[in-house]
Amino acid sequence: MIVFLLSSTLLTACNAPFNAERRYLSMIFTHAQSTLELIGALQQQLAQPQFGSQPWESQVNANIVALRIQINDARRLDPPNRFVPLHRSYLAIMDTLDSFANSLSLAMTNRDLVQIQQLLQQLNQIRQSLDPIFVQFRQQIEQFATEPARS
Repeated sequence: MIVFLLSSTLLTACNAPFNAERRYLSMIFTHAQSTLELIGALQQQLAQPQFGSQPWESQVNANIVALRIQINDARRLDPPNRFVPLHRSYLAIMDTLDSFANSLSLAMTNRDLVQIQQLLQQLNQIRQSLDPIFVQFRQQIEQFATEPARS
């Protein structure tokens, strides 16, 4: 529901001519949305660990790789000055996700069920920490929907 509302708000905001700030918001929103999808997939997978199941292990490992790509992509984004503090907050979450990905990779290698359960709890907390960032993204997007474009 939140993603749908943000998507429609983003589309409204983007009807105005694009500038660096709108471009950044569009990119970071898309990035955050795909990161949330990865987190959701991992939450489902880790909730029902299936060590010894090649499809499950392959899917989890593929999502670890995808998550690392997402993290690196976020680090490469160059936010406009207006969004530097918000981007730093987002990068702090990406740093936590990076640590999570490293721990998950090790837990998968060791087939450590207890660690997987602990990591699921950590992932749930990471997901919750993204909520305030999304509120701020939404507020910025809504603000763009009501103000004239800047060059």
